Amino acid sequence: MQKTNALAGQPELTRSLSCWGVMGQSIATVAPTATPAVNVALIFVALGGASWVTYIIATLAILLVALNIIPLAKTFAASGSLSDFVGHGLGDSGRIAAGWMMLLAYFSNGIAIISASVAYIHSLFDAVGFPIPTLILIVAVGSLAGFLALQNIRLATGLMLGLEAISMALVILLCFQILGLIGWKGDWAEMNLKGVSLNGLSSALLMGFFSFVGFESAASLGAEAKNPLRTIPMTLLATPVFSGLFFLFSTYVITLGFIHFSMNVGAIDVPLDELAKQMNRPALGTLITVGTTISLFGCTMASLVAASRTVFSLARNGSLPSMLGRLNPQTHNPRNAVLATIGVVLPITLVFGFFAKPTDVFDCLGTLGTFGFISVYFLTCIATPLILKARKELKFFHLAISGIAAIVLLGVLFASIVPSPSPPLNILPLVFCAFVGSGILFSMLLRRSRPISAAQSPL
Repeated sequence: MQKTNALAGQPELTRSLSCWGVMGQSIATVAPTATPAVNVALIFVALGGASWVTYIIATLAILLVALNIIPLAKTFAASGSLSDFVGHGLGDSGRIAAGWMMLLAYFSNGIAIISASVAYIHSLFDAVGFPIPTLILIVAVGSLAGFLALQNIRLATGLMLGLEAISMALVILLCFQILGLIGWKGDWAEMNLKGVSLNGLSSALLMGFFSFVGFESAASLGAEAKNPLRTIPMTLLATPVFSGLFFLFSTYVITLGFIHFSMNVGAIDVPLDELAKQMNRPALGTLITVGTTISLFGCTMASLVAASRTVFSLARNGSLPSMLGRLNPQTHNPRNAVLATIGVVLPITLVFGFFAKPTDVFDCLGTLGTFGFISVYFLTCIATPLILKARKELKFFHLAISGIAAIVLLGVLFASIVPSPSPPLNILPLVFCAFVGSGILFSMLLRRSRPISAAQSPL
Protein backbone atom coordinates (compact mmCIF):
# COMPACT_ATOMS: atom_id res chain seq x y z
CA MET A 1 0.00 0.00 0.00
CA GLN A 2 1.29 3.43 -0.89
CA LYS A 3 1.76 5.83 1.98
CA THR A 4 1.67 9.56 2.40
CA ASN A 5 5.00 11.35 2.17
CA ALA A 6 6.47 12.80 5.29
CA LEU A 7 8.67 15.80 5.50
CA ALA A 8 11.89 15.04 7.34
CA GLY A 9 11.33 14.93 11.08
CA GLN A 10 7.58 15.51 10.80
CA PRO A 11 4.91 13.15 12.17
CA GLU A 12 2.58 11.13 9.96
CA LEU A 13 -1.19 11.30 9.77
CA THR A 14 -2.76 8.76 12.11
CA ARG A 15 -4.79 5.85 10.76
CA SER A 16 -7.81 6.00 13.05
CA LEU A 17 -10.91 6.02 10.83
CA SER A 18 -13.22 3.04 10.48
CA CYS A 19 -15.40 2.48 7.41
CA TRP A 20 -18.12 4.61 9.05
CA GLY A 21 -15.76 7.54 9.38
CA VAL A 22 -14.78 7.30 5.72
CA MET A 23 -18.45 6.98 4.76
CA GLY A 24 -19.26 10.03 6.89
CA GLN A 25 -16.80 12.16 4.92
CA SER A 26 -18.17 11.04 1.56
CA ILE A 27 -21.86 11.31 2.47
CA ALA A 28 -21.42 14.69 4.16
CA THR A 29 -19.65 16.19 1.14
CA VAL A 30 -22.46 15.01 -1.14
CA ALA A 31 -24.99 16.33 1.44
CA PRO A 32 -27.96 14.27 0.16
CA THR A 33 -30.52 16.41 2.03
CA ALA A 34 -29.45 19.51 0.11
CA THR A 35 -30.64 17.99 -3.17
CA PRO A 36 -34.37 17.70 -2.38
CA ALA A 37 -34.22 20.93 -0.39
CA VAL A 38 -32.32 23.09 -2.87
CA ASN A 39 -31.42 21.40 -6.17
CA VAL A 40 -34.77 19.78 -6.94
CA ALA A 41 -36.50 23.16 -7.02
CA LEU A 42 -33.93 24.45 -9.55
CA ILE A 43 -34.32 21.33 -11.66
CA PHE A 44 -38.12 21.57 -11.45
CA VAL A 45 -37.97 25.08 -12.91
CA ALA A 46 -35.99 23.67 -15.87
CA LEU A 47 -37.82 20.37 -16.43
CA GLY A 48 -41.12 20.48 -14.57
CA GLY A 49 -42.64 17.07 -13.96
CA ALA A 50 -39.80 15.25 -15.68
CA SER A 51 -37.28 16.28 -13.01
CA TRP A 52 -36.84 12.68 -11.86
CA VAL A 53 -35.20 11.80 -15.21
CA THR A 54 -32.25 13.98 -14.20
CA TYR A 55 -31.31 11.61 -11.40
CA ILE A 56 -31.55 8.47 -13.47
CA ILE A 57 -29.04 9.92 -15.94
CA ALA A 58 -26.86 11.60 -13.28
CA THR A 59 -26.72 8.44 -11.12
CA LEU A 60 -25.65 6.28 -14.05
CA ALA A 61 -23.05 8.86 -15.06
CA ILE A 62 -21.54 9.15 -11.60
CA LEU A 63 -21.49 5.35 -11.22
CA LEU A 64 -19.34 5.17 -14.36
CA VAL A 65 -16.98 7.69 -12.78
CA ALA A 66 -16.91 5.69 -9.55
CA LEU A 67 -16.19 2.40 -11.37
CA ASN A 68 -13.31 4.15 -13.12
CA ILE A 69 -11.82 5.40 -9.83
CA ILE A 70 -12.27 2.23 -7.77
CA PRO A 71 -9.36 0.26 -9.34
CA LEU A 72 -7.04 3.09 -8.28
CA ALA A 73 -8.53 3.25 -4.78
CA LYS A 74 -7.83 -0.48 -4.42
CA THR A 75 -4.17 0.15 -5.20
CA PHE A 76 -3.18 3.54 -3.74
CA ALA A 77 -4.01 5.34 -0.51
CA ALA A 78 -2.92 8.91 0.21
CA SER A 79 -4.25 12.27 1.40
CA GLY A 80 -4.45 14.09 -1.93
CA SER A 81 -7.76 12.62 -3.08
CA LEU A 82 -7.88 12.09 -6.86
CA SER A 83 -4.83 14.26 -7.52
CA ASP A 84 -2.63 11.50 -6.12
CA PHE A 85 -4.33 8.91 -8.30
CA VAL A 86 -3.86 11.09 -11.39
CA GLY A 87 -0.20 11.62 -10.46
CA HIS A 88 0.49 7.90 -10.66
CA GLY A 89 -0.76 7.79 -14.23
CA LEU A 90 0.16 11.20 -15.62
CA GLY A 91 3.21 12.10 -13.54
CA ASP A 92 3.94 15.21 -11.50
CA SER A 93 2.43 17.56 -14.06
CA GLY A 94 -0.85 15.69 -13.93
CA ARG A 95 -0.72 15.59 -10.13
CA ILE A 96 -0.25 19.34 -9.88
CA ALA A 97 -2.98 20.12 -12.42
CA ALA A 98 -5.43 17.75 -10.73
CA GLY A 99 -4.49 19.13 -7.31
CA TRP A 100 -5.35 22.68 -8.28
CA MET A 101 -8.57 21.52 -9.93
CA MET A 102 -9.51 19.76 -6.71
CA LEU A 103 -8.68 22.87 -4.68
CA LEU A 104 -10.91 24.97 -6.91
CA ALA A 105 -13.67 22.37 -6.57
CA TYR A 106 -13.50 22.10 -2.79
CA PHE A 107 -12.98 25.83 -2.20
CA SER A 108 -15.92 26.69 -4.46
CA ASN A 109 -18.05 24.01 -2.86
CA GLY A 110 -17.24 25.34 0.60
CA ILE A 111 -18.16 28.91 -0.39
CA ALA A 112 -21.37 27.75 -2.08
CA ILE A 113 -22.48 25.62 0.85
CA ILE A 114 -21.72 28.27 3.48
CA SER A 115 -23.86 30.66 1.44
CA ALA A 116 -26.69 28.13 1.21
CA SER A 117 -26.44 27.50 4.97
CA VAL A 118 -26.77 31.24 5.59
CA ALA A 119 -29.87 31.40 3.38
CA TYR A 120 -31.57 28.67 5.41
CA ILE A 121 -30.52 30.12 8.75
CA HIS A 122 -31.93 33.45 7.56
CA SER A 123 -35.29 31.82 6.89
CA LEU A 124 -35.38 30.29 10.38
CA PHE A 125 -34.59 33.53 12.20
CA ASP A 126 -36.79 35.64 9.94
CA ALA A 127 -39.71 33.36 10.76
CA VAL A 128 -39.43 34.27 14.45
CA GLY A 129 -38.88 37.96 13.75
CA PHE A 130 -35.20 38.00 14.66
CA PRO A 131 -33.19 38.70 11.49
CA ILE A 132 -29.40 38.41 11.66
CA PRO A 133 -27.06 40.20 9.22
CA THR A 134 -25.68 37.97 6.48
CA LEU A 135 -22.03 38.74 7.21
CA ILE A 136 -22.38 37.75 10.87
CA LEU A 137 -23.93 34.44 9.84
CA ILE A 138 -21.14 33.79 7.33
CA VAL A 139 -18.49 34.34 10.00
CA ALA A 140 -20.37 32.16 12.50
CA VAL A 141 -20.95 29.25 10.11
CA GLY A 142 -17.47 29.34 8.58
CA SER A 143 -15.69 29.70 11.92
CA LEU A 144 -17.62 26.89 13.62
CA ALA A 145 -17.13 24.54 10.68
CA GLY A 146 -13.43 25.39 10.63
CA PHE A 147 -13.10 24.84 14.37
CA LEU A 148 -14.67 21.38 14.10
CA ALA A 149 -12.49 20.53 11.08
CA LEU A 150 -9.47 21.21 13.31
CA GLN A 151 -10.59 18.64 15.83
CA ASN A 152 -9.96 14.90 15.84
CA ILE A 153 -10.96 13.52 12.44
CA ARG A 154 -12.94 10.69 14.03
CA LEU A 155 -15.09 13.23 15.87
CA ALA A 156 -15.59 15.34 12.75
CA THR A 157 -16.57 12.47 10.42
CA GLY A 158 -18.81 10.82 13.02
CA LEU A 159 -20.60 14.11 13.62
CA MET A 160 -21.03 14.67 9.88
CA LEU A 161 -22.57 11.23 9.34
CA GLY A 162 -24.96 11.60 12.28
CA LEU A 163 -26.13 15.07 11.20
CA GLU A 164 -26.83 13.88 7.67
CA ALA A 165 -28.77 10.83 8.85
CA ILE A 166 -31.10 13.04 10.92
CA SER A 167 -31.76 15.50 8.10
CA MET A 168 -32.37 12.75 5.52
CA ALA A 169 -34.88 11.10 7.84
CA LEU A 170 -36.89 14.34 7.94
CA VAL A 171 -37.01 14.55 4.13
CA ILE A 172 -38.15 10.93 3.90
CA LEU A 173 -40.87 11.71 6.44
CA LEU A 174 -42.07 14.60 4.26
CA CYS A 175 -42.12 12.33 1.20
CA PHE A 176 -44.31 9.78 2.95
CA GLN A 177 -46.59 12.60 4.10
CA ILE A 178 -46.94 13.72 0.46
CA LEU A 179 -47.69 10.19 -0.69
CA GLY A 180 -50.20 9.78 2.10
CA LEU A 181 -51.99 12.95 1.04
CA ILE A 182 -51.84 12.58 -2.74
CA GLY A 183 -51.79 8.82 -3.01
CA TRP A 184 -49.28 6.22 -4.15
CA LYS A 185 -50.32 6.24 -7.81
CA GLY A 186 -47.96 7.35 -10.56
CA ASP A 187 -48.38 10.66 -12.34
CA TRP A 188 -48.57 10.51 -16.15
CA ALA A 189 -47.31 14.09 -16.53
CA GLU A 190 -44.08 12.97 -14.91
CA MET A 191 -43.84 9.65 -16.72
CA ASN A 192 -44.33 10.93 -20.29
CA LEU A 193 -41.59 13.60 -20.03
CA LYS A 194 -44.09 16.31 -20.88
CA GLY A 195 -42.52 19.71 -21.48
CA VAL A 196 -38.90 18.50 -21.64
CA SER A 197 -36.58 20.64 -23.79
CA LEU A 198 -32.94 20.04 -24.68
CA ASN A 199 -31.82 23.29 -23.04
CA GLY A 200 -33.80 22.51 -19.91
CA LEU A 201 -32.37 19.01 -19.74
CA SER A 202 -28.81 20.31 -20.17
CA SER A 203 -29.06 22.77 -17.27
CA ALA A 204 -30.86 20.19 -15.13
CA LEU A 205 -28.17 17.57 -15.77
CA LEU A 206 -25.43 19.93 -14.59
CA MET A 207 -27.38 20.54 -11.39
CA GLY A 208 -28.04 16.81 -11.05
CA PHE A 209 -24.33 16.09 -11.46
CA PHE A 210 -23.58 18.76 -8.85
CA SER A 211 -25.70 16.77 -6.39
CA PHE A 212 -23.09 13.99 -6.43
CA VAL A 213 -19.81 15.89 -6.54
CA GLY A 214 -17.65 15.29 -3.53
CA PHE A 215 -18.42 11.58 -3.31
CA GLU A 216 -14.74 10.99 -4.11
CA SER A 217 -13.65 12.96 -1.01
CA ALA A 218 -13.39 9.66 0.84
CA ALA A 219 -10.11 9.25 -1.05
CA SER A 220 -8.73 12.32 0.74
CA LEU A 221 -8.69 10.23 3.94
CA GLY A 222 -6.48 7.51 2.46
CA ALA A 223 -3.73 8.27 4.98
CA GLU A 224 -6.16 8.31 7.92
CA ALA A 225 -8.37 5.28 7.29
CA LYS A 226 -7.54 2.03 9.07
CA ASN A 227 -8.03 -0.15 6.01
CA PRO A 228 -8.14 2.31 3.10
CA LEU A 229 -7.73 -0.18 0.25
CA ARG A 230 -10.99 -1.82 1.30
CA THR A 231 -13.10 0.91 2.91
CA ILE A 232 -12.47 3.67 0.34
CA PRO A 233 -13.42 1.60 -2.75
CA MET A 234 -16.51 0.37 -0.91
CA THR A 235 -17.46 3.96 -0.03
CA LEU A 236 -16.86 5.19 -3.58
CA LEU A 237 -19.45 2.70 -4.82
CA ALA A 238 -21.92 2.82 -1.93
CA THR A 239 -22.24 6.61 -1.78
CA PRO A 240 -23.44 7.12 -5.41
CA VAL A 241 -25.80 4.12 -5.21
CA PHE A 242 -27.32 5.15 -1.89
CA SER A 243 -27.50 8.84 -2.79
CA GLY A 244 -28.88 8.15 -6.27
CA LEU A 245 -31.76 6.06 -4.92
CA PHE A 246 -32.54 8.74 -2.35
CA PHE A 247 -32.42 11.48 -4.99
CA LEU A 248 -34.65 9.60 -7.41
CA PHE A 249 -37.31 8.80 -4.80
CA SER A 250 -37.35 12.23 -3.17
CA THR A 251 -37.30 14.10 -6.49
CA TYR A 252 -40.24 12.16 -7.89
CA VAL A 253 -42.35 12.53 -4.76
CA ILE A 254 -41.52 16.19 -4.10
CA THR A 255 -42.26 17.02 -7.74
CA LEU A 256 -45.67 15.39 -7.25
CA GLY A 257 -46.20 17.81 -4.36
CA PHE A 258 -45.12 20.85 -6.38
CA ILE A 259 -47.52 19.92 -9.19
CA HIS A 260 -50.41 19.03 -6.89
CA PHE A 261 -50.32 22.41 -5.14
CA SER A 262 -49.47 24.38 -8.34
CA MET A 263 -46.49 25.97 -6.60
CA ASN A 264 -44.45 28.73 -8.26
CA VAL A 265 -41.23 27.09 -7.13
CA GLY A 266 -38.92 29.57 -8.86
CA ALA A 267 -40.18 32.40 -6.64
CA ILE A 268 -39.76 30.53 -3.32
CA ASP A 269 -36.51 30.64 -1.33
CA VAL A 270 -37.29 27.61 0.89
CA PRO A 271 -39.55 25.36 -1.25
CA LEU A 272 -39.86 22.37 1.08
CA ASP A 273 -40.96 24.60 3.95
CA GLU A 274 -43.61 26.14 1.70
CA LEU A 275 -44.66 22.69 0.48
CA ALA A 276 -45.14 21.53 4.07
CA LYS A 277 -47.26 24.62 4.76
CA GLN A 278 -49.41 23.84 1.74
CA MET A 279 -49.96 20.40 3.27
CA ASN A 280 -50.90 21.99 6.63
CA ARG A 281 -47.70 20.59 8.17
CA PRO A 282 -45.87 23.82 9.07
CA ALA A 283 -43.98 22.21 11.97
CA LEU A 284 -42.60 19.56 9.64
CA GLY A 285 -41.52 22.28 7.23
CA THR A 286 -39.61 24.03 10.00
CA LEU A 287 -37.96 20.76 11.02
CA ILE A 288 -36.88 20.11 7.44
CA THR A 289 -35.44 23.61 7.18
CA VAL A 290 -33.49 22.91 10.37
CA GLY A 291 -32.43 19.53 8.98
CA THR A 292 -31.32 21.09 5.68
CA THR A 293 -29.30 23.67 7.58
CA ILE A 294 -27.64 20.88 9.55
CA SER A 295 -26.89 18.96 6.34
CA LEU A 296 -25.38 22.02 4.68
CA PHE A 297 -23.27 22.69 7.75
CA GLY A 298 -21.99 19.10 7.66
CA CYS A 299 -21.14 19.57 3.99
CA THR A 300 -19.21 22.73 4.87
CA MET A 301 -17.13 20.77 7.37
CA ALA A 302 -16.54 17.96 4.88
CA SER A 303 -15.46 20.39 2.15
CA LEU A 304 -12.97 22.04 4.50
CA VAL A 305 -11.58 18.64 5.52
CA ALA A 306 -11.20 17.47 1.90
CA ALA A 307 -9.67 20.77 0.77
CA SER A 308 -7.20 20.80 3.66
CA ARG A 309 -6.01 17.26 2.86
CA THR A 310 -5.44 18.30 -0.76
CA VAL A 311 -3.47 21.35 0.43
CA PHE A 312 -1.50 19.08 2.76
CA SER A 313 -0.70 16.61 -0.02
CA LEU A 314 0.40 19.32 -2.47
CA ALA A 315 2.64 20.83 0.19
CA ARG A 316 4.26 17.49 0.93
CA ASN A 317 5.03 17.11 -2.74
CA GLY A 318 6.66 20.51 -2.98
CA SER A 319 3.81 22.16 -4.90
CA LEU A 320 2.77 24.46 -2.03
CA PRO A 321 4.84 26.01 0.79
CA SER A 322 6.25 23.29 3.03
CA MET A 323 4.73 24.77 6.19
CA LEU A 324 1.31 23.66 4.89
CA GLY A 325 2.55 20.06 4.96
CA ARG A 326 3.32 20.05 8.68
CA LEU A 327 1.21 18.29 11.29
CA ASN A 328 0.36 19.33 14.81
CA PRO A 329 2.83 17.25 16.88
CA GLN A 330 0.21 16.54 19.56
CA THR A 331 -2.91 15.76 17.48
CA HIS A 332 -1.27 14.76 14.17
CA ASN A 333 -3.86 16.98 12.50
CA PRO A 334 -2.80 19.00 9.39
CA ARG A 335 -3.56 22.19 11.31
CA ASN A 336 -1.72 24.58 8.99
CA ALA A 337 -3.51 23.20 5.94
CA VAL A 338 -6.90 23.49 7.66
CA LEU A 339 -6.19 27.08 8.74
CA ALA A 340 -5.04 27.98 5.24
CA THR A 341 -8.24 26.49 3.80
CA ILE A 342 -10.39 28.51 6.18
CA GLY A 343 -8.28 31.56 5.40
CA VAL A 344 -9.21 31.24 1.72
CA VAL A 345 -12.85 30.17 1.94
CA LEU A 346 -14.14 32.46 4.67
CA PRO A 347 -12.88 35.86 3.36
CA ILE A 348 -14.08 35.09 -0.18
CA THR A 349 -17.51 34.12 1.15
CA LEU A 350 -17.64 37.40 3.07
CA VAL A 351 -16.79 39.37 -0.07
CA PHE A 352 -19.61 37.67 -1.95
CA GLY A 353 -21.87 38.35 1.02
CA PHE A 354 -21.46 42.09 0.46
CA PHE A 355 -22.64 42.01 -3.15
CA ALA A 356 -24.87 39.01 -3.80
CA LYS A 357 -27.75 37.00 -2.40
CA PRO A 358 -26.67 33.73 -0.76
CA THR A 359 -28.78 31.71 -3.22
CA ASP A 360 -27.06 33.39 -6.17
CA VAL A 361 -23.65 32.65 -4.67
CA PHE A 362 -24.67 29.01 -4.23
CA ASP A 363 -25.70 28.75 -7.89
CA CYS A 364 -22.59 30.50 -9.24
CA LEU A 365 -19.91 28.94 -7.04
CA GLY A 366 -21.57 25.54 -7.15
CA THR A 367 -21.34 25.61 -10.94
CA LEU A 368 -17.69 26.73 -10.80
CA GLY A 369 -16.87 23.91 -8.41
CA THR A 370 -18.56 21.41 -10.70
CA PHE A 371 -16.15 22.39 -13.49
CA GLY A 372 -13.30 21.44 -11.17
CA PHE A 373 -14.82 18.10 -10.22
CA ILE A 374 -15.67 17.16 -13.80
CA SER A 375 -12.14 18.05 -14.97
CA VAL A 376 -10.47 15.88 -12.35
CA TYR A 377 -12.88 13.02 -12.98
CA PHE A 378 -11.93 13.26 -16.66
CA LEU A 379 -8.21 13.12 -15.83
CA THR A 380 -8.80 9.93 -13.84
CA CYS A 381 -10.41 8.43 -16.95
CA ILE A 382 -7.07 8.95 -18.71
CA ALA A 383 -4.92 7.88 -15.77
CA THR A 384 -6.72 4.65 -14.85
CA PRO A 385 -5.98 2.71 -18.07
CA LEU A 386 -2.37 3.90 -18.05
CA ILE A 387 -1.83 2.73 -14.47
CA LEU A 388 -3.55 -0.60 -15.02
CA LYS A 389 -1.56 -1.16 -18.21
CA ALA A 390 1.71 -0.50 -16.36
CA ARG A 391 0.63 -3.03 -13.72
CA LYS A 392 -0.41 -5.52 -16.45
CA GLU A 393 -3.96 -5.52 -15.07
CA LEU A 394 -5.74 -3.68 -17.89
CA LYS A 395 -8.84 -5.41 -19.27
CA PHE A 396 -11.37 -4.42 -21.91
CA PHE A 397 -13.88 -3.72 -19.12
CA HIS A 398 -11.60 -1.02 -17.71
CA LEU A 399 -11.09 0.59 -21.11
CA ALA A 400 -14.82 0.58 -21.77
CA ILE A 401 -15.69 2.13 -18.40
CA SER A 402 -13.00 4.80 -18.70
CA GLY A 403 -13.95 5.63 -22.29
CA ILE A 404 -17.69 5.86 -21.67
CA ALA A 405 -17.18 7.86 -18.47
CA ALA A 406 -14.89 10.30 -20.31
CA ILE A 407 -17.47 10.81 -23.07
CA VAL A 408 -20.25 11.39 -20.53
CA LEU A 409 -18.13 13.90 -18.61
CA LEU A 410 -17.28 15.82 -21.77
CA GLY A 411 -20.97 15.83 -22.66
CA VAL A 412 -21.95 17.27 -19.28
CA LEU A 413 -19.21 19.89 -19.53
CA PHE A 414 -20.19 20.85 -23.08
CA ALA A 415 -23.86 21.11 -22.13
CA SER A 416 -22.95 23.47 -19.30
CA ILE A 417 -21.26 26.02 -21.56
CA VAL A 418 -23.11 25.64 -24.91
CA PRO A 419 -25.20 27.62 -25.46
CA SER A 420 -23.47 30.25 -23.36
CA PRO A 421 -25.35 30.80 -20.10
CA SER A 422 -26.38 34.22 -18.87
CA PRO A 423 -23.97 36.41 -16.82
CA PRO A 424 -22.20 35.83 -14.52
CA LEU A 425 -22.28 32.11 -15.28
CA ASN A 426 -20.86 32.75 -18.76
CA ILE A 427 -17.46 33.85 -17.34
CA LEU A 428 -17.01 30.82 -15.07
CA PRO A 429 -14.96 28.82 -17.63
CA LEU A 430 -12.52 31.74 -17.78
CA VAL A 431 -12.35 31.91 -13.97
CA PHE A 432 -11.68 28.18 -13.88
CA CYS A 433 -8.86 28.40 -16.43
CA ALA A 434 -7.33 31.45 -14.71
CA PHE A 435 -7.35 29.84 -11.26
CA VAL A 436 -5.98 26.46 -12.34
CA GLY A 437 -3.44 28.01 -14.72
CA SER A 438 -2.17 30.41 -12.05
CA GLY A 439 -1.96 27.58 -9.51
CA ILE A 440 0.04 25.36 -11.85
CA LEU A 441 2.42 28.22 -12.63
CA PHE A 442 2.88 28.98 -8.92
CA SER A 443 3.66 25.34 -8.13
CA MET A 444 6.14 25.05 -10.99
CA LEU A 445 7.98 28.21 -9.90
CA LEU A 446 7.99 27.05 -6.28
CA ARG A 447 9.41 23.65 -7.15
CA ARG A 448 12.07 25.24 -9.34
CA SER A 449 13.14 27.66 -6.61
CA ARG A 450 13.96 25.06 -3.98
CA PRO A 451 15.11 21.46 -3.61
CA ILE A 452 12.13 19.12 -3.39
CA SER A 453 13.87 15.93 -2.34
CA ALA A 454 12.77 16.44 1.25
CA ALA A 455 9.19 17.00 0.29
CA GLN A 456 8.63 14.63 -2.55
CA SER A 457 8.76 10.96 -3.25
CA PRO A 458 6.33 8.81 -5.20
CA LEU A 459 3.06 8.37 -3.37
